[in-house]
Amino acid sequence: MLERIARRPVVILVGAQLVMLGVLLYVGRWLTFWWDEWRFISDRSDPTPHAILAPYFDTFVAVPVLVYEALLAVFGLRTYLPYLLVDWGAHFAVAYLLYRIVNRRSGVVLGLAAGISVVFLGSGYEVLLQPFQIQYLFATVGGLVAIDQIDENRPVVAAIALLPAVASSGLGVIYVGLIVVWGILQRHRATLLATAPAIAAYAAWYFTWGRENGHLAGPGLSPLESAYSVLYGMGAAVSGIVGLPPERFALVGLALAAAALVVTTILARRGYRPDPLVMAAIAALAAEQILRAAYRGQFGEDYGARSGYVYAGVIFVWLAIGGLIGNRLPNRRAVPVIAAVLLVPMVLGNMLQFAGAAVHYRGARATELAELQLIESLRSDPRLALDVQPDDTNAIDITARTYLAAIDRFGRPTLGYDWQSSVDAAAVDAARRRLLPGSP
Repeated sequence: MLERIARRPVVILVGAQLVMLGVLLYVGRWLTFWWDEWRFISDRSDPTPHAILAPYFDTFVAVPVLVYEALLAVFGLRTYLPYLLVDWGAHFAVAYLLYRIVNRRSGVVLGLAAGISVVFLGSGYEVLLQPFQIQYLFATVGGLVAIDQIDENRPVVAAIALLPAVASSGLGVIYVGLIVVWGILQRHRATLLATAPAIAAYAAWYFTWGRENGHLAGPGLSPLESAYSVLYGMGAAVSGIVGLPPERFALVGLALAAAALVVTTILARRGYRPDPLVMAAIAALAAEQILRAAYRGQFGEDYGARSGYVYAGVIFVWLAIGGLIGNRLPNRRAVPVIAAVLLVPMVLGNMLQFAGAAVHYRGARATELAELQLIESLRSDPRLALDVQPDDTNAIDITARTYLAAIDRFGRPTLGYDWQSSVDAAAVDAARRRLLPGSP
């Protein structure tokens, strides 16, 4: 069995990706533009310097903005599929790159386990169901390409890959930090030099556009709450790998991580020295959650279990696992162990989470589209409140005025199935009252 896996690992990984692509295409029929995407559509649809370089809240998002501008210019709002395909393509690239990196350190079995676990990472459903999250995906692809190419002794390629990473999301900056820590621990000058262009590019952006006031307002967390929130978020990433719902089992994930730390400490006393990438990946996971607690603390202590953060954290956890295991895993015995103890329940648990999220999204998107169509039907009504959002939950960040301007330019959004039966009629009725003040 192991010999067959060793001969065809990429075929197995691609097969898993094709299965997941089929699931995503099915679910994608009931998805359409959502929340933050409307800000890109209304405020950043033209390639002006401000649209490209201004921070989105506090984040450098030039690459996602350019992608949305290109897709809007070609496809408009009439179809959501091209946006989804870009998102899913980046997701599958993440899985393949993670497979390469873990395979190089721990062998083909664990490498495939890492890649397949990410392919079916339902606990990161937000990244799979909303293309706006390409900011996380592009940063992750750039960071993993850099790690992979440093392994291959190609620091110039790594340096190039980190440039779009830092221009996609704050997560790209964390990957730069990961590689800096990795280079210091290895005492490898070329690794450190590979980060220099990205550091310079981000610094140039920060001191020109990046200091615009875009921080989210609201009370943050106390120091004790922040510490708990960081640990909670790190535990959520571990629980996401094993298929447990992160918002409910983050502390279980934290306990698993603590147990792994104890085992590693015992092995270290016996002379075991893990790959320096382990400490770098753990530092990156901690940095992700520390920055999240500092800049998004107003959303609560448990915000670290949000699916987008879980997706990003899972990659760091797998990098640490790959470095910890190294060549110590007896591959012949590992096949049934990984399949039974990790891979099968992980996939089942994650896909159950994905199915639940997808069903919720179906109703939310159908209701949003009904409310947007309501705006269009009221266009000629003089009572229409042009600067009011129809719904603070479903059509957030778009008003009647901005929506009408968007469809005049880019066409009307659609859904690809019989979506009317999934509409929340009460929400649409409430939207009508918001849009027509004083109406019964």
